[in-house]
Amino acid sequence: MSRCCMVLSLAEYIPWDYENYVGVDKGALVLAKKCITMDVAIGDFDSVSEDDLKQIEMFAEKMIVLPKIKDETDFEAALKTVQYDEIDVYGGLGGRIDHELLNIKLITEYPSVRLLDDENCIRLLQNGTHMIEKNGYRYVSFFVLDDGYLTLEGVKYPLDDRLVTTKDLYLTSNEITEEFMRVQTSEDILMIQSNDKKGR
Repeated sequence: MSRCCMVLSLAEYIPWDYENYVGVDKGALVLAKKCITMDVAIGDFDSVSEDDLKQIEMFAEKMIVLPKIKDETDFEAALKTVQYDEIDVYGGLGGRIDHELLNIKLITEYPSVRLLDDENCIRLLQNGTHMIEKNGYRYVSFFVLDDGYLTLEGVKYPLDDRLVTTKDLYLTSNEITEEFMRVQTSEDILMIQSNDKKGR
């Protein structure tokens, strides 16, 4: 199974245990400054200097320069271009709220993608049964994309084949009580595992 770390411009922490890295626009510069070789560097690179671009080229096995005027973000273009079974994205949360919301919307179209930062892991769960590892997170929240039935086990507030709708807001701030929780959903659903910010 192929797995990659995709880095966007806001990335502050980048794990070193990936075999494959992809840099998106200024995220490619973040990787280059850490001397991490990328499979692909992709973007319009309108936010980097000529010297920065040369540094990116030194650490990119493949460069894809996109037009500055286009109908998609660099991140969306990257997801359409690369082929990996699992894609962990760092640097896609925080910053401008419109960009953050767009990035979250994109992962509802790409089930192989997770958005991560120091406190959060956001991913799409497709219809079916999933065993989700706690993995150091305290909280779990769900956002319904279509009305359907949801079962939750291994959490403080379990559900048993409960009908949930897009209007239901009580699915936030549940707590993970076991090392693995069981999630069974009849429809695709957005899941966020999280912790409180450090120092709070």
